[in-house]
Amino acid sequence: MRRGQAFSMDFLAAVVIFMLVLGLVLYSWNYIVEGSVRSNQRRGMEISAARIADFLATTGGYPYNWEEKPENATTIGLAGRDRVIDNRKLAAFMGMGDDAFKQRMNIAGYGFYFRILGQGIVKGSPPDGSVASTIRRVVIYNSTPETLEFSIWRYA
Repeated sequence: MRRGQAFSMDFLAAVVIFMLVLGLVLYSWNYIVEGSVRSNQRRGMEISAARIADFLATTGGYPYNWEEKPENATTIGLAGRDRVIDNRKLAAFMGMGDDAFKQRMNIAGYGFYFRILGQGIVKGSPPDGSVASTIRRVVIYNSTPETLEFSIWRYA
């Protein structure tokens, strides 16, 4: 007779089932948390990209005449008037180092890609094989409506 057996096949089966369910719950929890983190990072990138695209397209930057001494610029803006690109500001921006621009616009942890579609004006690196957020704004460049495109990205 077997009385008071603490270890039996029923107990072993229950432990295995419990461990499988626990593993499934932990895996699901981890998957949900990682998705939430990725979603928050993506949302932050979209907000930053929109903020910078708006700055570039609608403001002259700070100080307003930053193109005269780009090293003293606090923020970069390309507009002489709202959505009208100033050629002097654009030339100073194009001559500025990528790291200096990222520092001034508070995106040091990201890559960026700027272009004015239809004009062949490009700065930065395209977001190949990475998580990116791209924003487009309509601007006037040399009296012609154009599309300013700004992307920020990070490697996945």
